[in-house]
Amino acid sequence: MRRNDRGNPGLGRVVRRVGMALTLVAVGPLAGAAGLQFSAGVEAGYEHTSNLYRTPQAPESAEFATGTGRIMLVDQTRTLYADVEAVGRWFDFPEGTPGSDFRPAADVFVMWTPVADTFGWRFTDSLGEIAANANGGLAPADRERVNVFSTGPDLRLPLGAGSYFFTAGARYSRADYENSPTDSDRLAGQAGLARELDSGALLSFNVLHERTEQDATGTDYDVSNVFLNYMLGGARGALDASVGVSRLSSGGDEPTGAFADIRLVRDLNASLSLAVDLVHRFGDAAAVFGRRQDLEPDIGSIANVQVTGQALRETAGDVGLAFTGRRTVAALAVSHYRERTYGGAIAATDRNGTDLAATVDFTLRPDFVIGADAVQRWWEDATSSSARASELRGRVTWQFIQRLGLSVGAEHYEQSNTNQDYTETRYFARLAWQFTRGEVTRQRPGFDAAARRRIQYGR
Repeated sequence: MRRNDRGNPGLGRVVRRVGMALTLVAVGPLAGAAGLQFSAGVEAGYEHTSNLYRTPQAPESAEFATGTGRIMLVDQTRTLYADVEAVGRWFDFPEGTPGSDFRPAADVFVMWTPVADTFGWRFTDSLGEIAANANGGLAPADRERVNVFSTGPDLRLPLGAGSYFFTAGARYSRADYENSPTDSDRLAGQAGLARELDSGALLSFNVLHERTEQDATGTDYDVSNVFLNYMLGGARGALDASVGVSRLSSGGDEPTGAFADIRLVRDLNASLSLAVDLVHRFGDAAAVFGRRQDLEPDIGSIANVQVTGQALRETAGDVGLAFTGRRTVAALAVSHYRERTYGGAIAATDRNGTDLAATVDFTLRPDFVIGADAVQRWWEDATSSSARASELRGRVTWQFIQRLGLSVGAEHYEQSNTNQDYTETRYFARLAWQFTRGEVTRQRPGFDAAARRRIQYGR
């Protein structure tokens, strides 16, 4: 599967998330050291906005400079696998407005396997931003930084000479918010019995328990899941499906319900790819943030996540189609989510919404590309009823010398909801340079590649 980047909203990171986890099914254990693969880029730009603060009346226009740095790194040795993507964006707003602002984002996965196919230790980190209010604008007050870190061991032991395996693992996770008092710690433990089928698929029975404790606001809670997991992968795609039952205990609420976490990637033909991500589970805003970060086309995007310290039930589905032709790359993605919050006396912050996104890039010649994006959102929450927002973008990119290109374009935003209506138009010009060493192939193999199974921890 190709990894679609910013040009394919809502699809590229679905493919990456599922494909990287399930590459294990297709390739089995990876031998030897693959060596360092590295990609880096920098970008400088100048932009104009007609409504910096996205206010309904007396909009304030502004011109500002921007700078972006990005790296992607994959390195594999006999015992260590590292996969890092990081981006930093700098905004130099005019004096008297927000001033300078730096916005980092990162997606880190490190796997250490001192005992091959038996014992490993994982480190993951997701750094990004969520919308602090309904604006979702450029100003710092409209955004909040979030970091979710997780680490812990995995164990796999064969049971006799057959195809059965015992699996176990543990995780410690920490969620930190820039401003909101909703930081939390999570401990999770899992045990399972897995069998490798003759077809090459893996079937497992798993028990998972999580304990989440809030630092300040919110309610501590426990989640217990019992589920079956089925994994199958091949040359044209992969399936990772978990289905079972789940129980939440939070502030006097003890609901029980179905548990589902299903991911599918499939090459329908030589040009068309399908990606599906479905989830129905108990968790919290930090778990939703991790999932939305995986689905965003760019790790620097502002994730659609509410700020709450309450436990919640997340029901969400994302479906994407991507077309890759000789001159045209296009994608269509639809997403629907519903969140029900729990926590005893704490006021509910339930919400639901639907997003529809489309993008197309057309290569007129090898050094000249034109593209367009369209996004439509509908949602309802505690402060908005029948709200909607639209985004339209157009761009032209010219790579006039090797590794150096110029991009110019325009973006238009429009929102209508209970609290605030606004429109904003931006114009931009950006100069970008990129360097690549090797082809950055991202597999994220685990210590348990031979057993071909993935432990699910929510974060």
